[in-house]
Amino acid sequence: MMNYKKRERSTNDDDYNGDVKRQCIRVDPSIFDDIERELTNAELQQNGEHPNPTNIKRSKCCHNRQKYNCKDCGGTGICEHKRQHSKCKDCKGASICEHNRVRSECRNCKGSSICKHGRRKYDCRECEGSGFCEHDNRRYTCAQCGKRCIHGRRKTICKDCHGSGICEHARLRYYCRDCGGGGICTHGKRRIRCKDCKKLRTIAISSISLQQK
Repeated sequence: MMNYKKRERSTNDDDYNGDVKRQCIRVDPSIFDDIERELTNAELQQNGEHPNPTNIKRSKCCHNRQKYNCKDCGGTGICEHKRQHSKCKDCKGASICEHNRVRSECRNCKGSSICKHGRRKYDCRECEGSGFCEHDNRRYTCAQCGKRCIHGRRKTICKDCHGSGICEHARLRYYCRDCGGGGICTHGKRRIRCKDCKKLRTIAISSISLQQK
């Protein structure tokens, strides 16, 4: 046990009136993550396992998500636009490149998620991406893999099954304006149907082609 020495009473100290008062100390919340990491590493070493970042157990909230990235819990990793800080284009997150895309999925930046065929590795059949199942179908739409619900729809976007792709407003989360879905542009329209976004996209593509020349 550690012995803590009490602070002596001083006549010149304005913080003390009579008896000694206890002072509250502000603690950085990240210190608890460090303590949890050290305890987890100690357990792994006792079990003969090598401690590394992939073995560290992250604390989950009541929604079965990481507290840091949970929108419902108001995690610190969520910005004011209800997106992850690092992947938010409006906040200019660290994962957003100069072409206003996620850096790992940007073809111009040669992101790590882009294969040699110019597609996302996940969606490339030639690279045997994990987005395709053994039946050569999209994994999330394959009826043989059991990815469809009893209503014949995709489980994630089925309102009757309360899929994870359905928000609290009974809409597709991706296209919900109130939830700040990724399918809604800055003009308040669906990104794929917005004429203003198409104009900006064509201007950006033409400027990139001129720079390459």
